[in-house]
Amino acid sequence: MKQNNILNLILGIILFIIGIALLLNPVGGMEVIILILGIIMIAYGAITIISNYSKRTENSGVFGAYTVPIIVAILGILLIAFRGPAAGIVLPLIVGIWMIVNGVISLTTAPNSSMASKILSIITIILGVVVLICMAAGANFLGTLLGIFLIIFGIITVVQWFSGKK
Repeated sequence: MKQNNILNLILGIILFIIGIALLLNPVGGMEVIILILGIIMIAYGAITIISNYSKRTENSGVFGAYTVPIIVAILGILLIAFRGPAAGIVLPLIVGIWMIVNGVISLTTAPNSSMASKILSIITIILGVVVLICMAAGANFLGTLLGIFLIIFGIITVVQWFSGKK
């Protein structure tokens, strides 16, 4: 559990840094950021699969333990494969879907969470939808918008980590 909390903090910091990089160079930064995100996603998926396999018990379900890490690793491979000209479409598509799924999971898995946590989950869903809608606007606008959203999401993740550390 503690490892997961630290991973959330690291994720928030990484998202914040990626957001800053996108603001500084929205179009040129997309390919480098996609490569880094792809490597991180593949590593996260592989490490989680190995960790879950080593911790498995007779009653643990295969679906919960392996589905999400496998999907994350596959998305990482797709990010790396499409980091060229399609970067302006692939990154926002994956990030938008990820934000929506993450927001929905946060809402459904923590029904007794604080009002602030619920609001942040709803904001995450809305930002994910906006990213998906704005995909046709072009890489420069989209890179800037995505940079702003990643900064916000990174800050939200870090704040949630510190507020949950009590």
